[in-house]
Amino acid sequence: MLLVGNAACWATGPLYQTDYQISQHPIVVVATWDRAAVREHHLIAGNVCKEPEAFTELNVLRVLRGDLQPGKHQLMFGWGVAWNADGSGLATWTSTDIPGDVDDITRPSLWFLDRKRSWDAADPLEYLHIPHYRAVQPLALEPYFQALLTPDRDRAVIALLQAGDPLIVRRALRYACGEIWPWPFGPREGDELAYDRPRERERLLAEAAPAVGRVIDSTLEELRPLAVAVYAELVKTERQPRLRALLADRNPTVRGVAIGLLTRDKDAASLTAMATAVAGVDDASVACRIIDAVTAWDEPRAVPLLIPFLENDRSAYRYGDDWGIPALKARAALHALTGCWFPYRVSAAADAWSQVADLADRPQQKRRLAELLPDPEFPVTAELVGTARPASSQPAPTTEPTRVQSALRAGMYLPADDALVTVRLRNVIGHPITIRRFPSAVNLQWPGGLHDYAAGPQPSEETNADFTDLTPGEVIEFEIALYSSFLRAEPDRRMLRLEYARFPPTCEEHCWIGMLSVEFGALWKEERKFAWVEECWPNGNLRARGQTLNGDRFGEWHFFNEAGDRIRIVDYSGGHAETVCNPAHSDNKRAGRRPATATQTTGP
Repeated sequence: MLLVGNAACWATGPLYQTDYQISQHPIVVVATWDRAAVREHHLIAGNVCKEPEAFTELNVLRVLRGDLQPGKHQLMFGWGVAWNADGSGLATWTSTDIPGDVDDITRPSLWFLDRKRSWDAADPLEYLHIPHYRAVQPLALEPYFQALLTPDRDRAVIALLQAGDPLIVRRALRYACGEIWPWPFGPREGDELAYDRPRERERLLAEAAPAVGRVIDSTLEELRPLAVAVYAELVKTERQPRLRALLADRNPTVRGVAIGLLTRDKDAASLTAMATAVAGVDDASVACRIIDAVTAWDEPRAVPLLIPFLENDRSAYRYGDDWGIPALKARAALHALTGCWFPYRVSAAADAWSQVADLADRPQQKRRLAELLPDPEFPVTAELVGTARPASSQPAPTTEPTRVQSALRAGMYLPADDALVTVRLRNVIGHPITIRRFPSAVNLQWPGGLHDYAAGPQPSEETNADFTDLTPGEVIEFEIALYSSFLRAEPDRRMLRLEYARFPPTCEEHCWIGMLSVEFGALWKEERKFAWVEECWPNGNLRARGQTLNGDRFGEWHFFNEAGDRIRIVDYSGGHAETVCNPAHSDNKRAGRRPATATQTTGP
């Protein structure tokens, strides 16, 4: 591990540099790092690393630009550039850890360098210096970076769109759209993080549109969806004819991008063609963007665009409670459009919609659909029953232990500070429901923290045996692990949810996924015994005071020095948040002073 400085000390990463910015460094070579020794030479002041730097050796094979000869050269690198001892893992290695573009720097790569002297004035040498984590690029991109160095770089890059090498064509596409991928591959609305791209889009090359169009017509299947998005961005006002033609494309992701863009254009004339084209669009990220576009349109006639996603449980992303699973998002979008909760079954959902689609009166359509689809959002409920038990204790028996529960008992999924509790799951609708015997993950939120942990087998290991059919009113019980600090939190400030993220391998008629809240109901028992505690110094002045819950510190505690002056406040119910107090302030001075005869007391 070649880490300059302490990565944990840095709260962010270096600003992004575009390909063109990278190309402007004064020295460009083809080189390898041959696992040479690394010498650290940091400027340390007290306990603070003021100037991190390290030295190693670079083996220059060819010089493309710059005044140096092939051979071994000393190389300096500093904050924001690091890699593993075997040459892998090139990245920033900051707390916002941003990967570089080369997987193995022991293989010949393009290095974009400058020269720099050490912070140490006693060192007279000027070293080759790697200035950025993106300053090492794949050797296959040499024609692309040569194009960036030509006087007419725009024309040179546009010509590379016909290069045939997917890596080069991909970079040329990104250059043409200003270094930020357009919708649906670009940043989500409201996403202000820019660590992996420029903060602002650079120039759009409208003159590249014909060449981008030829990429769409090519056999580079993995790039054709990107090319559609770039083309649509370059020809914004004239894109609909081409997008409509792509609704019959052979590539389902190309069709999906066209559907999403036409939906954003509110192209009602293409709804029938889009409803046909959406079949087979299974890319989870593109599907989620289509669903978002349909939701924003608020057009009931677009319901057929959502129904095919109801059985797609692939996960594209997770941003807070925005869970990028097409089935979940499609069901929520259908509810927003119709007021009804559709089943996670394409055939059943399509059949119900076919019976109301021709009703022109929207309220009448909703009433009829509610008769066909009476199920609520949550067909099951979950509640804690019994009491919490230390993880080391014998778990209470469950109705039908699975290998997941056996793993839980063995400690595979337990948090470090843990307790076992029993969850009772009940079917509350009028027909059977298929659901996982154990949730995909457990989600905890309380003032002291936020924690998710995966539970159960991996998707590739799941079988139908990991699922069960619950008849109306039937219950199952299983155990989950909770942090003890979660259980100590104030009841109205803690939230426990179970994630059910996947369908069974063989999808049943009535299966369910979603995020299910767990209630602390009448069958849940927990002791919450509070006591007021004052701890004193030998001279009788207060040392600390606050409450305990079941013997553990809870809530706000005040701490004092031996003179009785308040020096800090710690909130043990809110993540041990600590406030340092000025003992000389009038509010703190003598706040804990007691008569000399006072002794340590504990009271209710």
